[in-house]
Amino acid sequence: MESGDRIPKRSWRRWASFRLNALLVVMAIIAGWLAWIVPRARQQKEAADWYRRYSRIPVYDYQVGEPAKGSHDYDAAPPFPRWIQEWIGVDYFCNLEELYVVSFELKQEERDRLDVSQLAGARRLRTLQIFNVPVTDIKAIRNMSELESLTIGMTDVEDVSVLKYLTKLKRLQLLDDKIKVLPSLHRLSQLESVKLNGCSIRSLEPLTN
Repeated sequence: MESGDRIPKRSWRRWASFRLNALLVVMAIIAGWLAWIVPRARQQKEAADWYRRYSRIPVYDYQVGEPAKGSHDYDAAPPFPRWIQEWIGVDYFCNLEELYVVSFELKQEERDRLDVSQLAGARRLRTLQIFNVPVTDIKAIRNMSELESLTIGMTDVEDVSVLKYLTKLKRLQLLDDKIKVLPSLHRLSQLESVKLNGCSIRSLEPLTN
């Protein structure tokens, strides 16, 4: 190599420093992403595992069919290699889409009060039904920011004030005579339909605001 082709030491050091800085930036981005995704994935997995305890199969986003067809492919495989699924599971890459907490077959000790607090980990859920189960508290759904369809019926729920936080809710069904008070729903700008059946609602004013 001729002397004119050699890279000056100062330029080489500058290039090495740039590569090191770029590597540190990439590592910081990856670390930030992991710090955000790992807790959420673990919480979602806890919600899915809780659901499976009652012999139910949770529905993930990759299993949901096109709205026009109205069907799901429950046998669909996740959109990544099987070894990744077996290694770390689907919850790091896919979202829970639908859960149906309906007519669970419960042991006697579970019938007194069914704790659905672990559902709080399903933050990206879009459809949730809680029906014919001894649930008293639904505060767990407060952080389900993507929830679009919610059904609550034949439960022991009385307080539904948490509804005001579900700003993307489109369809709401309340089918429970223990529910007597509706919270203000003015923040639910995307709400398309509300069905009240068997409720003892004292005032419908929240629906008119």
